[in-house]
Amino acid sequence: MAPRYFRKIHQVTLPYTDAYTAWICGAKVFTHRLSFVKQAKIRPGTLDGVSQEGHIQDIFQKRREKCVHGSPEDKMNKNVVNQCYGVTAEGLKKKTSPDYNNGRPYYVPFSRITNPLKAIQFTAITRLHIITLQRAIWKVDPSTIFLNNVTDGCLTWTKEPLNINEIIQSMDQITSKENPLYHDMVHNYFDGKYIKRKDGTSQETANLRTRLTFSRDNQLSAMVGLSKITPEQVFSDYLDQNRSTINVVNHQITGITAMRHEAKFQHLQTSWNQPTDLYFSFDMAQVPTKYHKTGKFVYWETRPYNSEDEFARLWQPGRDVLKYGVWYSTDYALYFQHFFTELQDGYKPMKFWKIDKKDKDGDSYLHKGTEVYRNWAFYVARNDLDTKAAYNLITQKFNENGWTYIRGSEEHDLPQLQSFRATVRRIQKKHVKVLPNYVLLHQESLI
Repeated sequence: MAPRYFRKIHQVTLPYTDAYTAWICGAKVFTHRLSFVKQAKIRPGTLDGVSQEGHIQDIFQKRREKCVHGSPEDKMNKNVVNQCYGVTAEGLKKKTSPDYNNGRPYYVPFSRITNPLKAIQFTAITRLHIITLQRAIWKVDPSTIFLNNVTDGCLTWTKEPLNINEIIQSMDQITSKENPLYHDMVHNYFDGKYIKRKDGTSQETANLRTRLTFSRDNQLSAMVGLSKITPEQVFSDYLDQNRSTINVVNHQITGITAMRHEAKFQHLQTSWNQPTDLYFSFDMAQVPTKYHKTGKFVYWETRPYNSEDEFARLWQPGRDVLKYGVWYSTDYALYFQHFFTELQDGYKPMKFWKIDKKDKDGDSYLHKGTEVYRNWAFYVARNDLDTKAAYNLITQKFNENGWTYIRGSEEHDLPQLQSFRATVRRIQKKHVKVLPNYVLLHQESLI
């Protein structure tokens, strides 16, 4: 799983670098047990030291600096740099890959350099670097807002463009004062270059998920999962139209890991196009708290999860409900805020009905009517609405949409008014803390 950040967490195993990073950021860190692995002394000019992989990364990263950004040579060198890290974790997550000789899946084995200690230390050093970068930027411009972080960079919003040389000087001051070894490593192996500025724009920008960020003028484009479409087209054809998904065709190709275990793989290497629906929904990396309007769109403020228990309670329900509407739209933002406010207060979400998988168009409403009915009953009970008027409205919606009411696994007529009233009274009497899906009810114009 990807790293998760909490304000408080107990009994977690961390590399020293992560503990140090948390401490310099002001966290209280209590150490209960230390484990020391065999250390290797760094000797310039040799492959001894932290890792051979790190030395190889340095070589190919410097090659990238001589290439045109985005060129085939640049991408090839970037792939080598990324693989040096990825292979150290190969086989650790018990992922499966198909064996094309017999059609059966197998667990991806360890590579010759798989080493969990190396893998977590690679990531921990990167986090230290990113957080040092954040602290340096805040020293240069305290009003900077960080929109997201990825493994090797961050996206910022500022009133004026940031001066890259001032940031490098700020990072140099921080490292020379707090971590001389870190400072010397950057100067000895990276010519004192802590960071590189990539893209920037002053135009409207969408930051939908951690790796889905782009601007209307096409100057900023980090769209993992999207190909053969420009950022401007995503704005005009999807975001401006309040669409919550985009249909994309991913080009799949047999991976190197799978080919490693195939006989005569040159004849078995395959590629194919696979259409999928990609949601624009937020990935719930943090908890949405409140929103601010900017034209027809909004931007959200978020906070870290307070604890691992809160993450377990909020993360999946949040991801589920975010698929019901366009959270970045002013039309929906209020209802998302209602949902997240009550979810944080301890209410439990409704049980979601599965869309009918047999529908070839992938847009079945077989169970949707039942879910709307149940959500509406809880909403009416919560807000003490007039039950007759509420029942007439839900009846009208069933007639307009041709919905079927499902009880168990069979179709039934919509419950009568008396049954609807009894359901509402039962909810009110038991004080059931179940959260209706506000976004779904808004989508159907019930609220």
